[in-house]
Amino acid sequence: MRPVVLLLLMMAFANVALADEHVLRVRLPDCPSELRLVVPQSFAGSVRNEAIVEHLNSNPARKGRYVLSLESSAGDLLQAMELGTTSKNQGRFEVSSLDGLEAEMRRALERIPPEAKEYQDALLKGAAIDGVTGPNLSLFDIWRKENALVLAAIVTFKLDGQPETKMLASQIYEVSEGCLAAVTYYVPLASKRTYSDIQQTVREIGFE
Repeated sequence: MRPVVLLLLMMAFANVALADEHVLRVRLPDCPSELRLVVPQSFAGSVRNEAIVEHLNSNPARKGRYVLSLESSAGDLLQAMELGTTSKNQGRFEVSSLDGLEAEMRRALERIPPEAKEYQDALLKGAAIDGVTGPNLSLFDIWRKENALVLAAIVTFKLDGQPETKMLASQIYEVSEGCLAAVTYYVPLASKRTYSDIQQTVREIGFE
């Protein structure tokens, strides 16, 4: 084979590898189809942490099965799971299936505690996240993107053997191939990124 042709073939295979390293194959236990999850470039090359997945699934109180856990070089986390309440209907979901959940969550959003309202308003107006004084917010925003519903919260995240870390969690409920998956993107509050910046990253996460 001539050197030029060989070089072109090597470049073609290299481009495929680079294009696919931020597209992950995800298999939900009860979904009849294998899904392809697009993750931000910051997660490209990240190794799946099977130990964390096993640890999360070992808790009998959890309703669902985790299938993916990644950590980016910046310390962000990305986890995917199949909710226990969806297993019997996988393969038959439509985007409109998210409407009831959205309505329920919007009613919950109206009940946000007064002491947290000021912090919520600051986040939505673009203030940097304060990882020191900000309160936990089980829910402070709801928005839609393509085939997904996104719920945003401030949570305290802890795994065994690790210190507690306050995170902004964006939980993405997305319908793909008739299946409903839950993907959560966690950003440490210590990063002091703005909520709008985090939303932009969330827009990059989704199923092909």
